[in-house]
Amino acid sequence: MAGADGLDFSTLDKLLDQALECDEEQLATLLEGLPEAQRSALVRLLGATDSNVLEKISKAARSSPAVKAAGPIPSQEKSRRAGSWRLCREIGHGGTAQVFFAERVDESHDKRTNFKQRAAVKILWSHRIGSQFSDRFFRERRILASIDHPGLARFLDGGLLGDNRPWFAMEYIAGEDIVTACRGRPIEDRLRLLCDVCQTIDYAHRRLIVHRDIKPGNVLVDSTGRPRVLDFGIARILDDAEESALTHADGVPLTLRYASPEQVAGRTVDVASDIYQLGVLAYEMLTGFPPYEISESSLQESVRVITEKVPPAASAYDSRIQRDVDAIVAQALAKDPSDRYPSAAAFAEDIRLFLDDRPVAARPRTIMYVARRFVRRRALTISIVAASVLGLTAATVFSLDRAREAKEAAARSRTTLEILADVFEQADPFGDAGAEVTLAEALIRARPAIAEKTAHAPKLAIEVNQTLADIFLSLDMLDYEVEAHEAAWAAAAQLGSGFERQLIASIAAIGNTKTRLDPREAALFLQKHLPESPPTKDAARDWLSGKYAEAHAWLRLRDDHRTDAIAGRMHEVAVKYEVDDPRTLGRISQLLAGTARRANNLPAADRHWQEAVEYMSQAGQPAGHAVILSNQALHYGSTERYKKSEEAFRKSIAVFREHDPENTTFADILRLYAGLQFRMGDPAAALGTLSESLAILDRERDHYSYFVAQNKVAEYAFASGAFDAAFDAIDDGLDLAFEAFGSEDEVTARMIRLLARLLAFAGAEESSVRALGMHDVLCEQATVRANAIYSVLSRNKSTDDQWRQTSEALTRARTDVALDRRAFDALIDRYRSINGTVLDPLDRLTLIEDLHQLALRHAYELPAELASARLRLLGQRAGTAEKVAGRWNARISYLLDSLDSHGAGQTCAGS
Repeated sequence: MAGADGLDFSTLDKLLDQALECDEEQLATLLEGLPEAQRSALVRLLGATDSNVLEKISKAARSSPAVKAAGPIPSQEKSRRAGSWRLCREIGHGGTAQVFFAERVDESHDKRTNFKQRAAVKILWSHRIGSQFSDRFFRERRILASIDHPGLARFLDGGLLGDNRPWFAMEYIAGEDIVTACRGRPIEDRLRLLCDVCQTIDYAHRRLIVHRDIKPGNVLVDSTGRPRVLDFGIARILDDAEESALTHADGVPLTLRYASPEQVAGRTVDVASDIYQLGVLAYEMLTGFPPYEISESSLQESVRVITEKVPPAASAYDSRIQRDVDAIVAQALAKDPSDRYPSAAAFAEDIRLFLDDRPVAARPRTIMYVARRFVRRRALTISIVAASVLGLTAATVFSLDRAREAKEAAARSRTTLEILADVFEQADPFGDAGAEVTLAEALIRARPAIAEKTAHAPKLAIEVNQTLADIFLSLDMLDYEVEAHEAAWAAAAQLGSGFERQLIASIAAIGNTKTRLDPREAALFLQKHLPESPPTKDAARDWLSGKYAEAHAWLRLRDDHRTDAIAGRMHEVAVKYEVDDPRTLGRISQLLAGTARRANNLPAADRHWQEAVEYMSQAGQPAGHAVILSNQALHYGSTERYKKSEEAFRKSIAVFREHDPENTTFADILRLYAGLQFRMGDPAAALGTLSESLAILDRERDHYSYFVAQNKVAEYAFASGAFDAAFDAIDDGLDLAFEAFGSEDEVTARMIRLLARLLAFAGAEESSVRALGMHDVLCEQATVRANAIYSVLSRNKSTDDQWRQTSEALTRARTDVALDRRAFDALIDRYRSINGTVLDPLDRLTLIEDLHQLALRHAYELPAELASARLRLLGQRAGTAEKVAGRWNARISYLLDSLDSHGAGQTCAGS
């Protein structure tokens, strides 16, 4: 059957089969001898070089009615446009579309605002219009417009050409495909690139978008070294009901070489398919070869290979590839989707674990495997020392004694690793009735054996116990960490003269850990055992570490005098010994800033804080840098320089977002920043920041941080009149508090007071005092009952001079029978000065009601804005009362019953 332009699809099908068997020279000869229409059509079909697509196109050519075949846009038509984009040159074409490099130039009358923008413009072949490909094209445009990630090519524009062909413009990425970019790179660098790609794909998956065509041509490495994922042209929305009609159409484009088993078998395609394609991409990035040889001539054979054949391990191509990497790639390439990684994020996490020399999820976590990974992490010590020994052998600037010491250190490091490996090997993995022994249990059991092996070798004992302390620290087993440091300290004491540095290092390490366990015990220990000054320059840094721990402990105990004395002494020692470690100097500057602040020397405090920030930025520890910035922000906030505080907080947050976005310390800093936003009069922004903080925290693990964040959500939501959000936070927070802290703990009491305030505002006086366990308040006469309740709930007046003065002035005014107008106006001014987010609705309503009663008693007129605020607050009170009696009622009753069950007060007679 021939089309309107004379194309015979039967002939075209035969030409296609012939072209597939040609080499490049034969293909050129074949194309040269064809008429223009056939040549153009065949070139377009050959653009889809994957055999699966070609076979489907061939099938369509045999069975479809005549469809108008479109010629490509001639490259010489430089003036041809797509919307405001000028098409400059073709840069690619495939089975569904042509892609052009394009420019958009804005040439306004004001040359200062002129700009030029580059893009890749994709234009659908016109013979696809009206088919499922057109639907898919518009879907792609909607999807691309909805996503924004630095690892994705950004969607810029889209529309229809004059001949009704759809087009869209994407960010133009100048780069090379990721497999090409990996050539010659170390394995670790390739894995880091892959990790970035996985995180980008995970971003799309979390928005219910599946790519379905992940391949090197769709992942380019740009000029900055960042991998960028292109072409979501066959992506699907997981919950889109229209998908079924498209997925089962014969014309679904895919790249056979990277297709998943479920894709070629025609089964459901979801996130797992992308994980598989990431596995194929990983294999090719690491080895330079595909995992399978795909037959270009037999679709049936290709499907069999993809669904049944297990590829050789990646290490078969490159011996540098380790078994862990083989296991990671194999899990991604599993034939059964349920055996693959559950998400691209989990794939990325296993890569990170490998890069950090930690056990990966793709391998069974046996005792020996975990031990080997630990030994590998410590192997750096050996390599560094060994390198030093080699350098000493070749050089003449060091004495033979120094060379001998270095060799002995290398031998001790090797022995340390051998001892630890032996410990794990000898540990009984099924010692407790078949239960698997954890890493922590194995270490605890091994301590006597380790002590025995190192009893007569103090230098080795120091090395081994310092290593053990590092492990216990990573496991958050602080008591055992202290024991290991104490063993190292005892060994250093045996060595005597010449080992003062090791002695001080152990004392400082013990003090640092004890500070986390018991600040007073830590302070007294360090005060007793650290010498007044470091005995040598080599010992200065460890001595300063110990003194910082002591200062930190006294600071937590609120002993400013001792803290300031230690800060001054640390500064003297750092100058004397010319200490240049940025982290140490940053700590000293932070302590000196506190000293200056307490002495009311604000310029000096500002200077020291800036020094601390600069030092920590040089220390190569992003989390430490971010924490110092947040402390600087708190300093500015405490002196009411809110703009400076906000700037420092934003810098701190930016560092965490880039380097450690899941850190619980980051969550705490977000909570502190929310406090600043609230104080600056933006409760909505504060609540948004708190939501981000809560999203980082694990409710079951980070009890205290999660509770405090929820407490702040309740406080800020209540203050801004978002009563539903306030109650939800109170409800969740109290549930957690009852479980984690108990109903009588001071932490829990914070949330109980908020619940009582909310109930008092709603007029639920009995429930309010029941929450507080002060039922005797209900025995008061009704006329004074509300004031009695409010008195119980009132904030700590000693912490807020303005609040205290306003409250005292109102109390005096109630007893003044001849309150003059000037005094009344002064009270109004006092209220205005503390209004805003400083007051919550209960404070506000109580004060305005006092002013209203005074105005009525003395025949004064309440200002219009206060009268309006009173009516609004009374309306809010009525609405909240309805919620207390309605949808909140059951939960409030449950919370109050929980408090009563713990004996939180008794009801007096007659209540």
